[in-house]
Amino acid sequence: MTRRVELIEAGVTAGRTTYRVLAGGERVGTATELTTNQDTPWRLTLPGHCANLRRSSRETVLATVTWLLDPSSRRTVVYVPANPGSRWDEVAAELRAAGFEVMPTPMPESSHVIQAPVILCTREV
Repeated sequence: MTRRVELIEAGVTAGRTTYRVLAGGERVGTATELTTNQDTPWRLTLPGHCANLRRSSRETVLATVTWLLDPSSRRTVVYVPANPGSRWDEVAAELRAAGFEVMPTPMPESSHVIQAPVILCTREV
């Protein structure tokens, strides 16, 4: 069942407008439009789904919310370097808190490898 998704203005400050994200009349998150970023001026936060996710337009924000709240859509999987005790543990914890499925990726023995998370999406909006 698709719920109506809408953005309701919540506040304006210098360079940013904040919106409440509603789905079916219930608040599900926040969106922010930044006037200082022309490429991806929107940021979307839906607890349990995403935090500060960059989007290019209002329409893309609405489509992303619809997709994220669709119970038939799959979660995004992020493969994070498995290096116990490193900063990657903190990164993995933040990603889990934002609603992502986090899987460990063993790192090669070579010192020439750049450690970075790999994100796999089943569908991008």
